[in-house]
Amino acid sequence: WKGTLIVKGVLDPKDAKKIKDLGIDAVYVSGHGARQLDSLPAPITQLPKIRKAVGKNYPLIFDTGVRNGEDIVKAYASGANFVMLGRPILLKYLRFLILKSFSSCEISLNLFISSDFISKFIIVFFYSQFFLIV
Repeated sequence: WKGTLIVKGVLDPKDAKKIKDLGIDAVYVSGHGARQLDSLPAPITQLPKIRKAVGKNYPLIFDTGVRNGEDIVKAYASGANFVMLGRPILLKYLRFLILKSFSSCEISLNLFISSDFISKFIIVFFYSQFFLIV
């Protein structure tokens, strides 16, 4: 494998150490939004343990439970090198956009047609989630 390999869903320090020893490029500490298992340990409490197990210079990516800036600071303080912002942040941002910018379907359609791929995805995702966040 010539690309970068990252293992996601690691919550055990022993597993993280084994992954590092196998030569994997990074560990992604995640509880997958806590939607898969009801009894898994909180990723934010596992993060400092995993950092200690893999050492200071090994890349750790973190997500799960990131709702605001305070959560980002906690993750960095607990040892993360990167903090991923997921659906809650995206939905808050999109709600702001729709209330602030989209005064009609015509405006949003013009934005959709003239924007790049990511913006198109965000707008389509937003329309599919609209009733959940308004």
